[in-house]
Amino acid sequence: MIRFRMMIISFLEVAFSLTTVAVAHDCSSPEDCMQTAGFNATVAIFGGMLGVVAAIYSKAILGMLQNILLKELRPISLGEEVTPGATATPKELAERVARAALAHPRACNFSVAQVANDYGITELDNLMANQQVEHMRSNGWQTVTAEEAQNLANQGQFVIAGRADPDENGHVQVVVPGEMVTSDQDGNRYPIVAGGAMNPTAYSERGHGVNHSWRPEYRQEVEYFVPPTRTQ
Repeated sequence: MIRFRMMIISFLEVAFSLTTVAVAHDCSSPEDCMQTAGFNATVAIFGGMLGVVAAIYSKAILGMLQNILLKELRPISLGEEVTPGATATPKELAERVARAALAHPRACNFSVAQVANDYGITELDNLMANQQVEHMRSNGWQTVTAEEAQNLANQGQFVIAGRADPDENGHVQVVVPGEMVTSDQDGNRYPIVAGGAMNPTAYSERGHGVNHSWRPEYRQEVEYFVPPTRTQ
């Protein structure tokens, strides 16, 4: 980083010296100056220098921009390292889901599969959201009500909210600990879910209501799945 900063300082020094050359010509106005050979040569040299800097230090520049964006877009502090296991406390469940969302912000199926892996479940790996929903329907996963889903999540149990779409990509997220919310649009109460999503409105690390992840006409079609070994 120090080397990068020194390079920038040197670059600015050279650029300033070139600027003095460019304005040293005898011209009556800024527009007149822009027609001089010195000005044009300086612009060409300056542009070339920028290109060289961008090529050599592109990785460092991109890294700096990435750090800035991560601080702006993901201003949360995760707790201690998550230890995978077949059971979890409510806090551990929330941490698992947040980490999976950060790892796969635009892929709901991958973030759900990562949380499943944390619970020792691998059968959802490499499946699209529609396929995950169909798999759970056909392989012994129990469906529970919205209220039951929230109660189970509040105990640290793994519950997936999902809806398959016959025409488009489906969507899945994990129910996380919290209090159910009431939608202003339809007056229904919904569990709190989190996970990756193609739609930025549906994406969440710490959780929001199902009403934020599915459109009004789809919310009543969302199913809540519990693995066979997690039922009560």
